[in-house]
Amino acid sequence: MDSDSSVAILLRKCKQLTPWISFIILFFVLANKVRRIFTPGLRDIPGPYLARVTRLWNLANVASGKLHEKTITAHKTYGPIVRTGPWHISISDPEMIPVIYGVHTKFIKSAFYEPFIFQHEGNTMDGLFATRSPKRHAVIRSSVAQIYSMTSITQLEPLVEICTEILMHSFTALSLSHDPFDLGVWLQWYAFDVIGYMTFQRRFGFMEERRDIRGLIMGIEQGIRYFTHVGQYPELHRFLLGSSLMEKVLNFLAAFSPALKDANPRPWIADIVNEEIKRYDLEAKAAPSQRGDFLAWFRRQQQKDPTRFSDFDIFSNCLGNIMAGSDTTAIALRSIIYHLLKTPRVYRKLQDEIDESDQEGLLSPIIKYHESIKMPYLQAVIKESLRIHPSVGFPLERVVPEGGATLCGIHVPAGTIVGMNAFVLSKNTDVFGLDVDVFRPERWIEASSDELKIMERSFLAFGHGTRICTGKNISMMEMCKLIPTLLRAFEIQWVGDMDKDEWEIENQWFARQKGLVVRFWPRLQKHRVEKDSLGKIRDEKD
Repeated sequence: MDSDSSVAILLRKCKQLTPWISFIILFFVLANKVRRIFTPGLRDIPGPYLARVTRLWNLANVASGKLHEKTITAHKTYGPIVRTGPWHISISDPEMIPVIYGVHTKFIKSAFYEPFIFQHEGNTMDGLFATRSPKRHAVIRSSVAQIYSMTSITQLEPLVEICTEILMHSFTALSLSHDPFDLGVWLQWYAFDVIGYMTFQRRFGFMEERRDIRGLIMGIEQGIRYFTHVGQYPELHRFLLGSSLMEKVLNFLAAFSPALKDANPRPWIADIVNEEIKRYDLEAKAAPSQRGDFLAWFRRQQQKDPTRFSDFDIFSNCLGNIMAGSDTTAIALRSIIYHLLKTPRVYRKLQDEIDESDQEGLLSPIIKYHESIKMPYLQAVIKESLRIHPSVGFPLERVVPEGGATLCGIHVPAGTIVGMNAFVLSKNTDVFGLDVDVFRPERWIEASSDELKIMERSFLAFGHGTRICTGKNISMMEMCKLIPTLLRAFEIQWVGDMDKDEWEIENQWFARQKGLVVRFWPRLQKHRVEKDSLGKIRDEKD
């Protein structure tokens, strides 16, 4: 038999086998789907049918930018425990917070966080936020806990005040013109300049130049969008931006196309961090540094104990500040202003508290943190704003440990991915009352001590347990200082129909808001920050 005949026979046999091969593949795919649907423990959990068989249900919600709204609706429909994927469940019962996120929990972060890990110059950048290892997280956290404590953060308060003065000067000019402007954009610029100043004792210059410097804001936004979408199928990350080869390819192509450079923003954000580290080292080499920013603190700790901080650790911590330090605060500041404007009664009540404290001589020209915490209604307004609109709009995913766990009365098998969303918890009427959709700061003041404890335990805006947000105190300081300083100096007016017009929210991990367009009107002449005052500021920006 010649070779051509052999090939022909082989092809005929393959053609005959093709339907059977297709049938076998289809059988195993369907069998796997059925197995997922009827897995003991998971099969008893209600949820959308599509979510029981594929992750596409959740991916579609992520792509829509409305994941928090879809999850709230799902819980209203199906109850406190909802199946959101073949191996994923969402929980709204606050009693489960210590079980899943408590200090001694065995639930570890899911693979969703792997896209937040990337390759840079041969190093795996996992860092404090992205690392899934409890041991590594404990080591990193113990080394930086002191600098992120409120005691240490208040030592950096003068840097925050310089940024606040620059912002107030700009707002004074805008208030005199009465021109409408997007306050949300300004709050992002402010938060970015603050975190840059606190990390490197150098402002990026967003407020002075009134633009997105070096595309930082856009780059981080695009990076987060990648994280959240690929996070639904994290196994793909190793072939995409998790691949050192892909990074090299993108860096090569970026020389010919700015769009491709924007597709992978982390390397050039990393370049900015490297630039600042080199600047500090050159300054310190010329003369002993007296700087009091994060980078200086990290370097001093490294000199005391090189095993505690490597160059990589310093780089990673500084990068983490820049990647996450502005969005969370900007979102919180927008939420406060927006809900005050939409609730005039609360606006006036808070303004009265601020004016009363000011008239008693208790407030500085730029209100200090220790002064702000003595205003109880201000603290209630901040808390309520964080409740009704948390900065993070995704579930904090964890993996059920070996042996499984009983959640909401159902035994859930090991390996199941569970998560709780701060937006969903904020709608719990058993905890926060029947008026959960109403912005009412009084709930934090009128609650009994027992009710307040339950509300505090159900509050997930900054996370919980050992994984609680390390930048919480930075954000709280900015809110506590800026909000009363603004309301004392300016009357803020919503542009448009206050009863109909709303902001826009796009949830891509951070629940960013757009459309906070306002006018400012000057209130008290003595609290305006004029140009002469600005001239005294030590400008350390290039």
